[in-house]
Amino acid sequence: MTALSSDAKGFTPRSLKIKSNSIQFHQETAGHCRVCLKALMHNQNRSSEITMKLAVHVPKIGSKAAGVIAPRSAIVSDPSTNNERGILCYFEGNILGAPNMKAFHDRICVAAGRLEQDYPTKAVARFPVADLVPVALYDTALRAITTVYNGEMLANWADEPLIEITGRRLPAGQAEWDLAIIAAKGARPVAHGQIDHVLPFRTRAGQLFFFYNDGSKQVEVLGDDDPRLILFSPESASAPGLLS
Repeated sequence: MTALSSDAKGFTPRSLKIKSNSIQFHQETAGHCRVCLKALMHNQNRSSEITMKLAVHVPKIGSKAAGVIAPRSAIVSDPSTNNERGILCYFEGNILGAPNMKAFHDRICVAAGRLEQDYPTKAVARFPVADLVPVALYDTALRAITTVYNGEMLANWADEPLIEITGRRLPAGQAEWDLAIIAAKGARPVAHGQIDHVLPFRTRAGQLFFFYNDGSKQVEVLGDDDPRLILFSPESASAPGLLS
């Protein structure tokens, strides 16, 4: 089992002023963040309520699931709904060739989004437990695979390199522009309040990148425990990746 993570470095973020839902945040160049703690706790609790850990599956060769689900489909399930009747799976195979679902990561975001919203779809079915192999875990808040159990099986099924599915993680702190552009392939813009000269993107690996839009070519990678993370709304599961 592989847990995907990053190592925080001692990088001090540039001074930012953020307004989001009447929360004022100021990151001083040499100090710690100052956040309205009451609002912070409210947003943190709200964020945890919408987070789900979904199982990512690959169908076994010759199984009923393999005969029903199109090859290279993203297949997810909520483990809490498993019962004696099997596993309730949502899947997306992009059989119509939509341009915003060519990448496996985009297909898994769509399948997971339907599961989250209990969206009416024909791309849902219950299969025997023996039909499916759990190969990874997907975090609905991060829109990313956070744990891989069987990377080879997942990559073979998706017909993509594993790194393209999980994304590339960078250490927290200031990142080199060229490396950040590579790691941000397929990243999605993130909804936010007013942030001067900053373009935030969520990468396939689930990290938040701040691209400073002031000509400086500076990029900041937020650490997994950065308090600023909860000031950003989860992006739409169906939004296409804009960085390529």
